[in-house]
Amino acid sequence: MKYPQDILVRTTNIIEQQESNQTWKALSKAWLGYTIAKNKEEGDRMKYYASVIQKLRKELGLPPASFPDLFTDEDITKVQQQKEFRK
Repeated sequence: MKYPQDILVRTTNIIEQQESNQTWKALSKAWLGYTIAKNKEEGDRMKYYASVIQKLRKELGLPPASFPDLFTDEDITKVQQQKEFRK
């Protein structure tokens, strides 16, 4: 007989996997957006997508990405800290 707790654990794992898959898809789309913005030399859009990429990478437990042509790693860290402070 299955216990309710076992079902809850499995349901939680399935939800976490779905959220992770959605995050990976969003990360892929953000990289595509960043690449398009870079090709069109749209600096504001590049910054937007770079911040989205950093946020999603953090959610996935990945190290921050580097955007040397856009701004330094210190700038990215500063922006992330400001966003976390606002929460």
